[in-house]
Amino acid sequence: MNPGLRTALAALVVVGLALAAWFALDAAPEREPKVVGRRGADPEPTPAPHAAPDAPRAPRSARVALRIRVLREDWCRPFPDAELRVFRHDPARMELPRDPLVLRTDRDGLAELTDVTPGPWLVCAPGVAPGDPAPATARATTSATGEAPLVTVAAAPATLEVRCEVLARFAPRDGFSTRLVLVRTDDGSRRELPFPRVVEPGATNVVLRVPAGTYEVTTRPLGDLLLRDDERLVRFAKDGATATLHLDENPRRIELTLTGLPDDELPARVVPVPVDRLQDDRPTEIWWGPFRWHTARLVVPALRGQHRLVVHGRTRVFLAKAPASLDAEKASIALEPAVRLLVDVGAWDPVRDAGATIDVAVGEERFARILLPTFGTERPELVAPALAGELVVAGGASARVECSLADGSIAWTRELALDAPLARVRVETMRGARN
Repeated sequence: MNPGLRTALAALVVVGLALAAWFALDAAPEREPKVVGRRGADPEPTPAPHAAPDAPRAPRSARVALRIRVLREDWCRPFPDAELRVFRHDPARMELPRDPLVLRTDRDGLAELTDVTPGPWLVCAPGVAPGDPAPATARATTSATGEAPLVTVAAAPATLEVRCEVLARFAPRDGFSTRLVLVRTDDGSRRELPFPRVVEPGATNVVLRVPAGTYEVTTRPLGDLLLRDDERLVRFAKDGATATLHLDENPRRIELTLTGLPDDELPARVVPVPVDRLQDDRPTEIWWGPFRWHTARLVVPALRGQHRLVVHGRTRVFLAKAPASLDAEKASIALEPAVRLLVDVGAWDPVRDAGATIDVAVGEERFARILLPTFGTERPELVAPALAGELVVAGGASARVECSLADGSIAWTRELALDAPLARVRVETMRGARN
């Protein structure tokens, strides 16, 4: 064959093979590229290498972000350079999530999860497991169209393993159960740590994990079991610390009748407020007798001292017209519609402002309570922790709210109308409010 013709044929073969390879590659199904994204991000999809510039592309998944604020265990100060975990989490599934994305906060305690597809998430603060309650954990849902949500979580404090020997004497019966609760007293938080199970007759050893500190021991509900006076305060300072608690069944009962409570406000939760003690509890966690009263007349454990009853009905709150003794055989308590007053301070100093107290004047009556760090299920409407308090006060034309600090100085005052069942006072910062 002519050498020139041989060369031309060879060139045509090479061109043909190249074109066949190009068409085969272009027609082959696209494989997902192996892309390493930055920590905490999903990889970006890579377009097909031979797609024409004007060829239609499959729509990309919407990309959104989740913003996270991490606080220290005091629920107040930001936690810089903290490591937290974020899980894909379907709330409908019962199992705990796995395979977290790990983020680290900046110097302001903020972290951002970027380039993630829409869906539900579970955020865990430093040192926190997915099953822990808020505010150590938080849930958020990212969407394709909305703004990046901001969630707040707080780190869990270091804990000790301690042991409590519970010696209880009572006759078990249906509907009778009491749970012990430790209330932190030495840091001004009044945070509650319930025992893992209800009290049982006899001797029981309970192992707990709690932060080091001093605790007041109380019960839920109030009054069914009585603790010895010299065991009401316990202190745990090191691992392996122990405490012994003696509980006896309350032998006294009172037949109580609530008047002025409409039938359609039942069932209701009844809270006795001692008049000789500044209110320093978390009122959403307290009840007397059954958790919900389905009748306005009930036999319940007697309580020592003078109390003023607060009743949380189905739609509003009621307040006893006057204090009463609750250790007689029978008593009738007259109630009147009242106002639930919520106070919260958005920014505060955990040391300087500890023990801040609100005094509320309604006509000739006075009500007072200590403000406490509050967040999570206790006040779900709060988007961030606050120094907060709740009082049930008598209705009136107006009220004056005065906040005083532990040193006796006045931080701020507010005037408000009490013309609705719910009233709120919001102060942005304790420091700014003084000026």
